This record gives sequence, structure tokens and C-alpha cells, in this order.
Amino acid sequence: MIRKSKNTVSIRRDFVIMLCVCLFLIGLLLPSCIILPRSIIRTRVEEANSKLLDVYSGLLDKSWKFTQEAVFMLAVNDTLVGQLNLKISGILRFNIMTQLRDRMINELNISNNAYGFMFYSKENQIYLDRFIDKASYRERMSMQSFVKERYEQSLADNATADGNWFAAEVEGKIFLVCLFREGACIVGACIDPEDVLSELYPYEYGKDGTILLVDGSGNALTHRDLLEETQIHLDTLLATGKAENGTHYSVLRKATAVTDFELVMLYPINSILGGFNTLLVVLIVVCAVIIIFASLMMVTMHKTLMVPLRSLLDGMHEIASGNITYQIDTDIHYQEFQDVACAFNDMASKLNLISREYYAKILDEQKITLQYRQLQIRPHFLYNSLNTICLLMRVKRIDAAGELCECLIAYFRYLLTDINLLVPIGREVEHLRNSVHIQELRNPDRISMVFDVEDAALECQIPPLIIHTLLENTLKHASSSDGQLFVRLKIRLLHEGDRPMLSILLSDSGNGFSQEALHYLGQGGMPTEDGNEHIGLRNTCHRLTLLFGDHASVRFYNAEDSGACNELILPALMRGETTYEAPVDR
Repeated sequence: MIRKSKNTVSIRRDFVIMLCVCLFLIGLLLPSCIILPRSIIRTRVEEANSKLLDVYSGLLDKSWKFTQEAVFMLAVNDTLVGQLNLKISGILRFNIMTQLRDRMINELNISNNAYGFMFYSKENQIYLDRFIDKASYRERMSMQSFVKERYEQSLADNATADGNWFAAEVEGKIFLVCLFREGACIVGACIDPEDVLSELYPYEYGKDGTILLVDGSGNALTHRDLLEETQIHLDTLLATGKAENGTHYSVLRKATAVTDFELVMLYPINSILGGFNTLLVVLIVVCAVIIIFASLMMVTMHKTLMVPLRSLLDGMHEIASGNITYQIDTDIHYQEFQDVACAFNDMASKLNLISREYYAKILDEQKITLQYRQLQIRPHFLYNSLNTICLLMRVKRIDAAGELCECLIAYFRYLLTDINLLVPIGREVEHLRNSVHIQELRNPDRISMVFDVEDAALECQIPPLIIHTLLENTLKHASSSDGQLFVRLKIRLLHEGDRPMLSILLSDSGNGFSQEALHYLGQGGMPTEDGNEHIGLRNTCHRLTLLFGDHASVRFYNAEDSGACNELILPALMRGETTYEAPVDR
């Protein structure tokens, strides 16, 4: 059944309260907008514009400082300019000119507002420049003459080329120029202020409103044509805020930090409130539409949205509390919410099924692991090992007996204390070395084993005793014509497909599998010996299927020369991974 909450509040009542609050706020807002003093509106607009002017002043300062630093670096820290302070000629002169021109091109490319870079060496009579594409030939020639003239002036007064920005009129156009003299060379850059302020043009107010760049004397460096067309005297306007035609202007000024210039924003005061009445009408219409829309939504939202959502939320709370058998009511008027309810019920049913299968899998894995532990503790193995220790003691081989005791302790510690589902390959290999050493102490010269394990595979994790089972089967059933059995363990990390795989190959020098055994193994069955099935091999295949599904495989075959081969291919699980997640096909 659907769980119903008690002591709840009607959402319809909440919507009515919200609507009344909105009407009250709108009733306060509209009269305030109508009687709001013009001076307050003007103050707020001027504050906003002042902040805007601060932002653009900071951007201009940053850009001008970047270009100024580029000039300083070329003049002081560039070894090429230092070499040109001396008299040079020939190929060295050509190479230095080429490299210096390339550096000027690079600085022009990375500068945001530079119009051009100039260099002049009187000692070598070299003049180089690099301007943007739109610079005319006459501008470049006039700038060349200006730089040479400024160099001569700097010899008498170094302040004329000290790296500070100043305004200069070249070919009837105002430029911002930065010159720095180092020895017999002078390096400079120029900026077109009209280009610098081009991004500010959209922020014009009214017919005569704009943003100007003004020097320290109050002379306009930009928009001089606009001032001439409107017959505005800038000095009078800055002093009184009133133009000759009687129009009152709002004047905002912001001095720049890097230069002696300042930004001036001019706009008619009447333009601030020009669209105020239109804005008021739009505000009233918008408020009315909001009220009507909110009322309609209040009527329809409860039935169409809130009731199905409440039911879905109740179902989620039940699932979160552990009741995975919970089902919500699907008798809903609207098809979309009915589909959601059906999908939720189907998800809960699948979650219940997956949960039961997961717990069954865990129990099955624990049962198989327990069987593995029990199978490894074979009484005859323990008895034979103790008998060997007794014999070694009788023949006074105390060290060998002690070594065998230590090996047995490590052997049973691994079998009985490691209860993890996954262990590092390094631990499994150490256990295998210990097991083989026990066999060597009991039966010298009977078995020789080689471990060929890739270093990258040592940190991977595998089910415990998975290789040990194959080794025990090999030692038990493999036989060799000369009496000595050679066993080789080869482990490699394969980087193929969506994730790395482990290749575990255990081979021996015995007579190999019989044809009957290979037939059973190829069909998925297990061979029998004296009427008993190979439980170890069967459990190995079952454990791999539980952990990795179809992504792990076991192969049994004979080598070309002789001997049996047992090969495992399974996904490589690194440290920290406790389960295997198969890659999803997209």
C-alpha cells in the first residue's frame, strides 16, 4: 500500500499564501517606481557607470603596462639592442636586424592594443618598425621622422624618452607613444586611442553620449569629430556639466594609473529617464501575467504533479529503508507518470532479484572457499611431512628439519589465516615456492620448478590457491621418464582490449594429459581417476566463473614436445579492487 504522511500541510494553501505575498510586494513596488525621485535614479545609474569606468580603466592600465614593459625589455634586457650600441657592419648587421625585426613582430602579435613598434640606432643608421596591417605608408614614414626627432631631443633632455606614455599628433592623427632610449638606440611603441576605446562605443547614451580619453590639460584625444559636430567645448562641459545648447550632462571621470590620461564618460541626463514610462508599463503587464499564470499553476499543479511525485517519493523512502519489495500505485490519470510508476516498480523488482542473487553468490563463494581450505589439509601430506622431520632428526640433520618445520608453518598459515577472496600474486607465488621447497626437502632431485613472473603482474590480485590447485594436480598426476619433473610457471600482464588481462601458464615435462582426459576437459567436464572426479579442477573453474563470469577462461592442452599445460586467462584486478565489473558496450 502507498504510505501516507500525517500532519502535512496542503500545498494549495502554500500557493495561496505565496500568491498573496506576491500581490503585496507588487502593490508596494509599483507606487515606489512611480514616485521614485529622479535624483535617486540618477545616483544609481552614475554609480553603475562609475564602476563600469573603473573596470575599463583597469583593463586599459593593464594593457598599456604590458606594452610599456615590452618596450623596456627590448631596450634594456635584449642583447641585440646592446650590440647595436656599437658600430657593426656586414653579415652581423644583417642578422641582428633580422632577429630584432622578428622580435618586434612577436611583440606586436601578443600585444592587445599596440599599433606598432619602432627602433632607431643612430650609431649604425638603422631604423626598423613593425605596424599592424591597417597602418598607412604615410603614417609609418611620419612616425619614423618623429622617432628620429625625439631621439635628438632626448640627447638634451632624457625625460623625452624615459619610457612614459605621452600623446603625439602624427600625420593629423593622435597617437599614444612610449619611447625609451638606451645608449645610442631608442625603442618605442605607439597606440591608436580610437582603437583602444572601440569596445566602449556600445555604451553610448543618447545622441551626444560617449566615452572619451582626455589628456592632463583637458584636451580630447578621441572623438574630436563628435565634439566638433555637436559644437561642445570640452573644457566648459567638464567645468560646469552644461553644454552651450543648454543640455545638462552627467560627467564621470577616472584617471588612469599608468599614464597621465583619464577616461571621461559623458551622457545627457534626460537620456537616463527617457524610457522610464515605457519600462513602467512593461513592468505592470509582466506582473499581471505572473499573477494569472501563478493562479492557473496553483489549480493544476496539485493534481497533475504533486500527487504522483508524493507517491514516487514514498516509494524511494521505502526502498532506502530496506523494503525492496515495495510497489507504488500505478492507477494514475496521466500516461507519463504512469510510465514512471511502472518503471519504478520494475526497478524495485529487479533490485530484489539482484539482491537475492548476490547473497546467494556470496554464500556459494564462501562454501567453495571452505571446501578449498578443507581439501588442502590432507592428512597423509601432514603425516609424511612429520615422518620426514623425524627421519631428519634421527640422522642429525637438525638444520634441514628446522627448515622443513618453518616451511610447514608458513604453508598452514597461508591456508588457514588468509580468508580474503583475492590475494596479490606475489603472496600466491611465495606460497608456491614454499610448497615446492617442502617437496624438495621430502624428495630431493624429484622436482625442479622455474618461476617466470613479470614484475608488473606481482601487484595484481587473484583468488587464493587458484594456482596452488593446478600445481598440486601436476605434482600428483604428472610423471617423467627420467624420474625428475620440471615445472615452469609463467605469468604475464596482457594489455589487450578494454582492460588488461592476466595470463597464467603452468607447464611440466611429464607425459601430458591422456586423450580421454583432454576430451573430457574440452567438453567442459572433469576427468576421473579411480572413479573419483578431480574436485580441485572443478572448483577452480567454478570459482573463476563466480568471480569473472565469461571473462575468464581455463585451457588444458599438451605441449608440442611433451608435458601438460594449464593456462588461465582472467581480468587483471589491481590493489584496491574487490570485485570485477565487466566493461559496458556502448
